[in-house]
Amino acid sequence: MRSPLNLLCSLGHSCLGFLATMDRDGRGVEYHMTRILFLMGLILLMPENTLSLQTYQEIAKYGLSEMVFAVFLLGCAAIRFGALYVDSYHVRAPRWRATTSFLSCMLFGMLSYNVWFDYLAGTSLGPGFLLAIFPAFIVAEFRAASRLRWERTRYAAR
Repeated sequence: MRSPLNLLCSLGHSCLGFLATMDRDGRGVEYHMTRILFLMGLILLMPENTLSLQTYQEIAKYGLSEMVFAVFLLGCAAIRFGALYVDSYHVRAPRWRATTSFLSCMLFGMLSYNVWFDYLAGTSLGPGFLLAIFPAFIVAEFRAASRLRWERTRYAAR
């Protein structure tokens, strides 16, 4: 029988090993953005009306309910995580990764546009952290997309 300390060390080693493989081949940014999409979907499932906030009103103008938008985000995160897992361990799946990266980039681009437009138009209360966060997410998604282009040429040369 294993001691509790050995069991805890083994569990910690397994968790850290998974985190290490997440950034294998530089895919840590993609896993991070997948977690962000997943958490945004979970937040939209909460009982409060998030889409009534000024930043997200543009999404509500398209007639999407919070539930539909949450399912879209959770689905995109699940497809992306599945593509990352399959691409890392089984077969190459860069098209799914690129598609979800593009959708995520467009989402954060729209949110960034809304936040910056509200700030520059003077309708926001002041400069918030979202002025920096959403453009940083766009840059992260562009990095993921450029990484996919690099992987395509690298693996095609083999």
